[in-house]
Amino acid sequence: MERFSFRRFLNTLGGRLAGLALFVAIIAVVGGGIGGWQMLRIRDAIVVMQEATSLVETALTTAHQATELVLVVREEVGRGSLAGEMNQRIAPYLVTLQGYQEALRSQARGLPPGSDLRNRIETVAVTIGNLTDVTRQILQAVETNDRTWARYLLAQLDVNHRLVEQDTTTLVAMVRARHHQAMADARLAARRVLVVVPLVTVMVILAAAVAAVVVLRGAVTGARLLSTSAQRLAEGHLEERVPVQGLEEFRFLARTFNNMASELQQLYTGLER
Repeated sequence: MERFSFRRFLNTLGGRLAGLALFVAIIAVVGGGIGGWQMLRIRDAIVVMQEATSLVETALTTAHQATELVLVVREEVGRGSLAGEMNQRIAPYLVTLQGYQEALRSQARGLPPGSDLRNRIETVAVTIGNLTDVTRQILQAVETNDRTWARYLLAQLDVNHRLVEQDTTTLVAMVRARHHQAMADARLAARRVLVVVPLVTVMVILAAAVAAVVVLRGAVTGARLLSTSAQRLAEGHLEERVPVQGLEEFRFLARTFNNMASELQQLYTGLER
């Protein structure tokens, strides 16, 4: 039995269609992989932008609450309020700032250890802690009626407040730069997706069109040759043969036709004798 090789299989109609399907699948997989990777980059960039927006809001709100606290403390000390009254006004600010301090530390833990942004967030959290510590010391000084010590601590409170503002400003600038970089990455990935998807579509369409033309051309050529040779054989041209070429299916038909024509020619020759 004649061995049917893989090369001959590729020369069949089914083989060519299978090759086309494989080629289209490879293009689709490669294009899908590139597009999927870019979509993941867009997703990661969106996450970074959301985190940056949340961090900026937390930092600015924390700085605003710190400023409000300093103003209230100076007002209470300036008018000589009692410790109970002062504590009643200041306590909500201390609780709020402590919550924001924990929020900043939580966001810092989500960043790579040793990164500049994480270090800056932790620095802001520390300065907030220093600010609240000095505020509690002022409350203790007021409770002991040590107004001189309280006024000295007010100066320390102002120093810590300026540090909070400076560190917060630096932090916001770093976070905004991170936000802008993430936005640029997302736009670049989106442009790549917009290029890859149409390109893959065009390549698939072109591959299908070229394959269809090649297959149809081979089928039409083979059918025309068989039809012409059959007509000539019917007209009495017993020497007519079909070229064995083209798709494997037409090669098989050509060999069958040629064998039939040879047998018919031999039979006719024998009858003439």
